[in-house]
Amino acid sequence: MILSSIYCLNEQGRRDNTEDTVYPHPGKALLSDKLFLVCDGVGGESKGEEASRIACEAIPAYFENTPQKAIDAGFLQKAAGCAVSKLQEYATLDPAADRMSTTLTLCYLERNNIAVAWCGDSRIYHIRGGNILWKSTDHSLVMMLVKQGELTEDEARRHPNKNAILRSLSAAPGNGTIDTHFIHDYQSGDFLLLCTDGLLENIDEQALHEILSPENAKKDRRNLFLNYCQEKTDDNFSMYLLELNESATNRSKINSGRVIKDRKKRKTVYLVFIASIALIGLLIIFTSGILTRRKSQPTVLPPGVNPVKTTHYAGRDSTSKSTDSSLLNILNNNTKANKN
Repeated sequence: MILSSIYCLNEQGRRDNTEDTVYPHPGKALLSDKLFLVCDGVGGESKGEEASRIACEAIPAYFENTPQKAIDAGFLQKAAGCAVSKLQEYATLDPAADRMSTTLTLCYLERNNIAVAWCGDSRIYHIRGGNILWKSTDHSLVMMLVKQGELTEDEARRHPNKNAILRSLSAAPGNGTIDTHFIHDYQSGDFLLLCTDGLLENIDEQALHEILSPENAKKDRRNLFLNYCQEKTDDNFSMYLLELNESATNRSKINSGRVIKDRKKRKTVYLVFIASIALIGLLIIFTSGILTRRKSQPTVLPPGVNPVKTTHYAGRDSTSKSTDSSLLNILNNNTKANKN
């Protein structure tokens, strides 16, 4: 298994309701799971909680019903498109939900490749030893201003328009475009963090470094995050924190070792087969030689016994004829002796 630990938060914060949804549902994740989602229903629009729920149902269903040998960007975009279609279906039944939307963070774990995708201002981090190796770029107004050099990232965190997003999975037309990233270089002990913007209200990169540093390896990481946010965060805050158990390099070595082992096994079977065929051939040759020698060996007669050559003719052999002549000679001699 790629994962050694899973930590989940799906908290209401100081909001009146919860519009965040995570997949698998809190308490249901297994170390063998491959797909993880964290979505934040857009609070400025109606039915935000329904939008995040629908996305966390539609995308896993798409993965399950559309098996792929390898997950690529096209497949991930189609999965997001499936969620958008489900949102639009919902909106046709409830006109008040025609602008329902949600952010998305997605992580899919497979051999030697971790696929991530996002849309909106929910974020994904790849962290090693407390240090951020990579993070997603928000689709938000303030991040656009950061890219343009008009704001620093610290200023963006406190900006009054920090919640204005430029992309989402939405029932409205023209939405649903996601960004993707693929992680091939990962090590045992690395962390992947999928989180809503509410988690980051009181957690900056320095706090992430402290929480996920090796010094806290024996502590409950979930409680460390919770201590930063509980009773302090105005928004809902949710996350999946995934600790990796196996490096991509080790997994490659394991797979390579299996291939080599299989090749050696096949080679051994082949050599045993060839040796068996050769042994059978030698036994056949050896047995044929013994039988030939036995057939060609002369018959040894007891002393004083002359060999009799047998020649077949007219249903009788020469041995029978010679025996008959001898008997006639004896009878003739006896007859002559009696006359005298």
